[in-house]
Amino acid sequence: MLAKQRKYVEAHKEQQWARKVQERDQAIWNRRRADKIASQRAVLMERQRKELHCLEEKVQRLKDEASQEKELKLKRLAFKYCSKKKEAKARNVKMEELLNTTREHSKSFKLSLIHICRCRRRG
Repeated sequence: MLAKQRKYVEAHKEQQWARKVQERDQAIWNRRRADKIASQRAVLMERQRKELHCLEEKVQRLKDEASQEKELKLKRLAFKYCSKKKEAKARNVKMEELLNTTREHSKSFKLSLIHICRCRRRG
């Protein structure tokens, strides 16, 4: 009976030792897995941060380009407005001169007509 009991105790010790080894191996595996997951998560977070940063830079660059483009369009529009205003002013001056010339011609024409009419009445 003592031999049976010894075999039982030895078998029990071996099982406990095997369980401890298995638990230790499982703990090591769990730690490595957790480290690997943490590492992958850190890499993913860094990649996402970089992507977001790139997108923010692109948005800012597009805003800058858009504002520069708008500014350029506004400058062109202002230049066009000034050119058209100058043209209109020059046209108005020319029309005023023409109108004044026409009025002078009209006055001289009226005076000529009056003179002709007076001459005819007298003559």
